[in-house]
Amino acid sequence: MKNASCLIILLSLFILQSCSGLRLSVDLSVNTDRKALELLQNRTDSINSLKASLSIKPAEIIIPAIDAYLDYKKNDTFRLVGLSPNGFTLFEVKIDENQNNVIPVSIKGLDSLFHGNDMLSPEIFREVMDFYGYDRSQDFTYFVEEMKYYYVINQLRSAEGISYPLRRWWIDRRGMVIVRKELFSDLPDKQGVKIFEAVYRNFKDADGIRTSFEVIINDSNGDKIGKIRFNKIEYNTVSRQ
Repeated sequence: MKNASCLIILLSLFILQSCSGLRLSVDLSVNTDRKALELLQNRTDSINSLKASLSIKPAEIIIPAIDAYLDYKKNDTFRLVGLSPNGFTLFEVKIDENQNNVIPVSIKGLDSLFHGNDMLSPEIFREVMDFYGYDRSQDFTYFVEEMKYYYVINQLRSAEGISYPLRRWWIDRRGMVIVRKELFSDLPDKQGVKIFEAVYRNFKDADGIRTSFEVIINDSNGDKIGKIRFNKIEYNTVSRQ
């Protein structure tokens, strides 16, 4: 009887382990080591400005990729300008943090890129291209999940006794680079609802910082809604002059 009980317990453990494998519990644990979070914070602190030339191709608009350039200064402005093949300005989006305003200028056919489509609003576009940065203007809590191939950093806010995610970064454990960034809604009726994800790939060195030169933007269902390809990226150009 004792042997039979032991056998039942062993079989139960085996079944539970098999089911839990569907939830990646074998490869997932809460990590108290802060090195992944410190990597994110250190990279953020080291980047004061970003200048880049890039191409933007919204998936839902059947047009050639638009050439654009980006000028970003931490705690100041974010400016994205799209150019025609002849060099004329097609659109300009400027976010001035000091004045807390957004100045978008659009053209016909691109209205959904910056206006009607919440997933590609100017603020969201900044989230996509601000690889390491994040809003630290309010009190947040973090926890780091340690998976087999990734560190997953969760940025949380608590409201009415419930914590919900604001952002989530996936860091490749081998290269210690961000390969995915997820943004969640902060609206009272949609708190914690995933808005989009940016998948970063094609990594190269830019001014000594390992940086993604291609970004795929997916909606909350994982469907592709846009693509960004960087031709050139410069960090901290102002500080070196």
